[in-house]
Amino acid sequence: MIDWVSALLSSWGSWVIRQQDGGIGWRRSDSTCREYKAPITGQEDRLPSDLRGIDMDRISRAVQDLPDGRQPLRQLVLRRYVQRHTYRRLAGDFLRPEQTLRNWMGDAHVQLARELTRVSEW
Repeated sequence: MIDWVSALLSSWGSWVIRQQDGGIGWRRSDSTCREYKAPITGQEDRLPSDLRGIDMDRISRAVQDLPDGRQPLRQLVLRRYVQRHTYRRLAGDFLRPEQTLRNWMGDAHVQLARELTRVSEW
C-alpha cells in the first residue's frame, strides 16, 4: 500500500462522515443517537491545511471511478475508510482471506495515486 494515499483516504473518510452527519457528530439515520462520532472539532477530523473541499470532491470522484467487478475496489475503499471496518471484518464481508483484501487495497491505492497525481486538464 502507498502511505500517502492511505493518509489521504483517512482524511477523506472523516470528511465524508462529517458530510453525512452534518458535522454534529451523530449520524442522521440513527434516531436514538447511539452511534457516537467524534465532533467536527476533533483533531483527527480536521482537514490537512493544504486540502480544500474541492480536493475532497476530486478524491470522491476518483473513488467512485474505481472498478467493482472481480475485485470490488470501490466497496473495499468505502468500507475501510468511511465505515472504518477492520480487515478481519472485511474478510468476513467479502468471504476472502485478509491478505487478498490487502492486495486489492494495494491495487486500489495504485489506481488512486495514478488518478490523483494526474495533472488536471483545465
